[in-house]
Amino acid sequence: MKENTKIEKAIRDFLASRETYADLSLRRIDQNFNVTLSFEKPISASVRGSLLLDLEAELDELLDERIRLWCEVAHDKSKLRQLRGIKIDL
Repeated sequence: MKENTKIEKAIRDFLASRETYADLSLRRIDQNFNVTLSFEKPISASVRGSLLLDLEAELDELLDERIRLWCEVAHDKSKLRQLRGIKIDL
């Protein structure tokens, strides 16, 4: 776990030092170096994908090649889609 703590601190410092990644925050890192990030502001899927790929390449080179980035899943805010599967008896 000590190695994960070092990598977690290094990732947090790296994200804070780069303007490009200012809207990203580290949520968690597991023992297999799977890093979960979240975006503070909404971002389009095309921009999000390339941004995460670029970041993963930089972190692989800088820290450890085992690092894999994952984006935290945003909850669906649509009230209609949240009602799926609900049956109303009339």
